[in-house]
Amino acid sequence: MTAQQAAKEYKQVEKRGNMVFLKNSTGKNISVSKNTKVYHRGNGKFGLYSSTRDKKRASKGLNQLSPKSKSYKVGKGGYRHTKDGR
Repeated sequence: MTAQQAAKEYKQVEKRGNMVFLKNSTGKNISVSKNTKVYHRGNGKFGLYSSTRDKKRASKGLNQLSPKSKSYKVGKGGYRHTKDGR
């Protein structure tokens, strides 16, 4: 979601003009532009989304080394959180 959408959904986020003020994961208040992609980390804290960081967080999936299990990867790209096979 963009920072502007977060300002509409969450009351902790304040919007002034083209800037949105929110708390990062350490609790420090930061200001970002309204088109910056962010994600909610819980407890009123937000993280800045980056596609390169998302690619680095590769999903490990099920046990790939076990020949008895039906091993498959958990998902990739934008849907890696939703396709966990459970």
